[in-house]
Amino acid sequence: MIIIHAAQLDGRLALWGEDSDPAPPSERLSDVHHPRCASALRLAAAVGIAPKDAECDEAEGIVWLPSRGNNPIPSEALAGPALKSRAKPRIKPWRVPILSLSSGRAIELLQRCQDSRVLAPGIALSHDALYWGHVMPFAAALTARQQFLPNMAQSETKTKAVWTPLYIGDDAHRLAELAKAMPASARAFTGADDHRPPTTPPQAVLKEFIAGIVNHIIRRDAAEGSARSDSVHEAWLQALTSADGVVHATGAQLQQLRRQVAGWHRPIAVAANSPYRLCLRLEEPPEPDQGEPPAALGKQDWYLRYLLQPHDDHSLLLAADDAQERQSPDFNPAEFLLTS
Repeated sequence: MIIIHAAQLDGRLALWGEDSDPAPPSERLSDVHHPRCASALRLAAAVGIAPKDAECDEAEGIVWLPSRGNNPIPSEALAGPALKSRAKPRIKPWRVPILSLSSGRAIELLQRCQDSRVLAPGIALSHDALYWGHVMPFAAALTARQQFLPNMAQSETKTKAVWTPLYIGDDAHRLAELAKAMPASARAFTGADDHRPPTTPPQAVLKEFIAGIVNHIIRRDAAEGSARSDSVHEAWLQALTSADGVVHATGAQLQQLRRQVAGWHRPIAVAANSPYRLCLRLEEPPEPDQGEPPAALGKQDWYLRYLLQPHDDHSLLLAADDAQERQSPDFNPAEFLLTS
């Protein structure tokens, strides 16, 4: 039995296989390699990916797993017998062969994960792989409803044109729910040369995955523009539908374009980046035995109260008067209230 695991790594969905049959000691690559990891070739065959697929990279990564002594704890009963060690569990890094999928290949695989966790006889999906299968329809729905904006991103030495998903209102609440539901194993990967455990918050990992899916769908369905551009704005628009997304322009032109795009985004970004949504509550005049109304109101006046509701907890309502105390580098309450 092979259990297929999936986690985000460097902006792509990466797979590794947990084999119920451990490799003989003579075949283990080293003590730091997972004793029951499937080879890259066997993993590719299990998920139906052809060898040397151009959209699938074979590599080695580090997965951080609960372990006892010198052995990782099986993720479930199908993955192997329980360990006999009584040692205290701790998180430990293990080297495993991985398959790093392009967004297109990830979509194809996750579409097969919608109905059943069994891909084929002897091949099952783990809870982290199933999790990404539940996230993908949300990413597709954002794309279908056009909840995204064109943007710019720096990638190493290149500037790229990208599509940024927007999370406003119910979408922000759904994002928060999915982030809270993320299994720890869905963000347990680090690169082969990174010996520190992963620290990226679940919501940041989730946003990275959704952005990859949204960008792939838009570029796949859009007609690529002409290769010629007479201005940096035309170069940006063409890059939004190109395969690599690289904007070809001078450094000064790109810097000016970044300022223009940031200014254009600002009104929407205030709402999209807010951890709250604005709620209004109309309150009827108080009864005589309920005390006096606010000083500025008469006894028969209705009162409109401004409240803030966190996206990740709709049971909580906070007075807008106290919003200034909740200011952070990413959230300006005064600006949010004025632009809402």
